[in-house]
Amino acid sequence: DLSWSDNSSNEDGFVVERSADGGNKFSEITRLNANVTSYRDDMVSENKTYHYRIKAFNNIAESSFLQSTNITTGAVSVTELSGGAATNTTLSLANSPYLVTSDYVLAADNNLVIEAGVHIRFEASTSLEIRGALTAVGTVSKPIVFTAKDPSSASKGAWSGVSIRNQLGGSGIFQYVELSYSSGGVSVECCNSGGPVEIYDSVF
Repeated sequence: DLSWSDNSSNEDGFVVERSADGGNKFSEITRLNANVTSYRDDMVSENKTYHYRIKAFNNIAESSFLQSTNITTGAVSVTELSGGAATNTTLSLANSPYLVTSDYVLAADNNLVIEAGVHIRFEASTSLEIRGALTAVGTVSKPIVFTAKDPSSASKGAWSGVSIRNQLGGSGIFQYVELSYSSGGVSVECCNSGGPVEIYDSVF
């Protein structure tokens, strides 16, 4: 986990950037709200060194970056998911990140709630299939992330995607969701007894 001191009183938030090449090239990984002083990065690989830098911003200007710091990861602890859920289920931030090791199916007439900030990774060719109701609502500072098992080296098609099975009663709401490296993104059947599927403020 990263932590820093908030030395300003007028920031709108903080930008966190990460480098995987020894600090030569940084990329923005998140924007956090004002007064936030910590961040947990779940989008990393095991046994690798990353460099981080942070700056404050408001609607007028940006600060200089704080001196970068490096962190070497160990084994990443994950909660494995497989098979599916036949009851109402919540994927909690406390148990994040999750790793889907085989196709995960939410049965009809059940609810799957994914808490803000949860990261879900997928083994190759696996998918999330929704036959009930999916609620995936993150926030600006705590988006919900669907991505490949190893996002630092993944490419498009690393996993299958999210399938909303409307014909079997599936529905879903996505807000502040980031989905990457899948072959299908979010696919929706039409039309029958399911739906609706609502997507807001998300990046696929």
